[in-house]
Amino acid sequence: ITPFSSLTETALTELAAGHCVSIAGLSNSGKSNLMRSLADQNAKKFYLSEAGRDGFLIYIDCNRAVAISSQAFYEVVLRSTLERVSDEVPDALLINLRGYHQTITEADTSFTASLSFNLALSELCEELDKNLCLLFDEFDEIYTALDNRGLLNLRAIRDRFRDRLAYATATRRSLPELRGDAIEDEFAELFSRFSYNMPLLSNAESHALFAGLNLSGLK
Repeated sequence: ITPFSSLTETALTELAAGHCVSIAGLSNSGKSNLMRSLADQNAKKFYLSEAGRDGFLIYIDCNRAVAISSQAFYEVVLRSTLERVSDEVPDALLINLRGYHQTITEADTSFTASLSFNLALSELCEELDKNLCLLFDEFDEIYTALDNRGLLNLRAIRDRFRDRLAYATATRRSLPELRGDAIEDEFAELFSRFSYNMPLLSNAESHALFAGLNLSGLK
């Protein structure tokens, strides 16, 4: 048994069904462990069995973004994607993805960065024979900083490829709360039916977690 295995299974089941999933929980409550578990080999096998189609489950640590901006967000998403798919996609697609990444990195305007991001995700969804699940961990600051146009852009790409693209987010508070909105914006609306709070560990999960810790240096 692994920590939070029941919520991991729930999230994977929803992603395999083509839904977007959000996870909310306090710092150090295990969100990052859960998000990473959604991208491991066991998750890949479970996803395939549920979806009937293979998928790229790509873990994206938003703390790796070099700034809190839409351009930096697009860059870290594409960088993480390249790290994950580089050995499994055709050379021509890989060359194009690297070109889009370079354009985003060097872009002088948000429009140029946004356009290259759209083209990269569109090409991935059109050319891959697998589904694409983007797992946004530590999403709080980026989500709060993204302007409405950037969020609409993410929603539009998802709507266009809804059978092949899904998102998962991990944040400290719910998405509407983070932006101080009384109602969900069009991006947060994607997650309204499949939003979960981090649960307390069961006894079995607690034992499994402590068993995996290196406590040799503690007295």
